[in-house]
Amino acid sequence: MPFTSEEGARRYQEVLVPLMFAPSARQLVAGAKLPVGVHVLDVATGTGIVARTAAQAVGSAGRVTALDSAESMLAVARNQPAASGAAPIEYLQANIEDAPLPAGACHAAFCQQA
Repeated sequence: MPFTSEEGARRYQEVLVPLMFAPSARQLVAGAKLPVGVHVLDVATGTGIVARTAAQAVGSAGRVTALDSAESMLAVARNQPAASGAAPIEYLQANIEDAPLPAGACHAAFCQQA
């Protein structure tokens, strides 16, 4: 089932994220040693596991922008619960080339897979 459908995106979140992507997201974000309060960009966010993990790391004083080209993935991401004390996440449908972000807007960027 392709991840461009809502059903495919939901299954991705339910099956693949807990098994594969959540553990690697924790390692990816921990390895970055993000300071509290910074702005993080997550490219090809999918259902947002790296964005949510980074939001916890940078805390409520931080900010996360999450990009993906597939609206179905972003719809699932937007419906995931936010952790208490986490930074707000802005989910945008865009490719990195078309992202509405000025140069130097983010302190760190992630792309778990693309």
